[in-house]
Amino acid sequence: MLDRLTSMKIFIKVVELGSFAAASQYLTLSPQMVAKHIEALEHHLGARLLHRTTRRQSLTETGRLYCEQCRLVLQAAERADSLAANTLGTPRGTLSVSVPVTFGRTVFLPFVRNFQKRYPEIQVHLSLTDQLIHPTMDGHEAVIRIGELETDLTVVSRPLTAYRRVICAAQTYLEKHGFPGQPEDLMRHECLVYENSGGPVTTWHFSQAALRGQSPSPGG
Repeated sequence: MLDRLTSMKIFIKVVELGSFAAASQYLTLSPQMVAKHIEALEHHLGARLLHRTTRRQSLTETGRLYCEQCRLVLQAAERADSLAANTLGTPRGTLSVSVPVTFGRTVFLPFVRNFQKRYPEIQVHLSLTDQLIHPTMDGHEAVIRIGELETDLTVVSRPLTAYRRVICAAQTYLEKHGFPGQPEDLMRHECLVYENSGGPVTTWHFSQAALRGQSPSPGG
């Protein structure tokens, strides 16, 4: 029994080159073997694929439609082979990742450099943005975000690490407005809040009274 994928490849080459003889020369097969592969396909389908005479050949309507589908089948088979090879061999390809701007510059870039040293065949496309990114709709394989996960996102998530935020002020501001001794003192101060795609963060939550009893350090 002849391999059908091989027969499809030979059939496509016969169509492209215009004759059994040209295809047999290109594929280094005998014309008889090329003919056997075409006959095997026609027998399997129960239909003629080619009109053949002593001077010329042409596709039947069935042959034309079948040729188009053979090309798609062979392309899919090549992709499957490539994917299997990638999983068994050295990882390669393109990895698209979206991370927040500050986190990306201070934490993630060193990680990417180490990652590419380990996997040089993988090209990392890094997007630095604080906008909300949906992994599947925006074309990213991985998305890193800070905060709670949106409840309507049907994605697999993993916590990476704690991300600590601090309150700071310029030395000149503290000299002019005074140093807050406790969180409640911030009500009397001018505060710059971070605004992202979800709106400004207007409520600050403290795990402890970190301000109490501290004095400002130069430049902080």
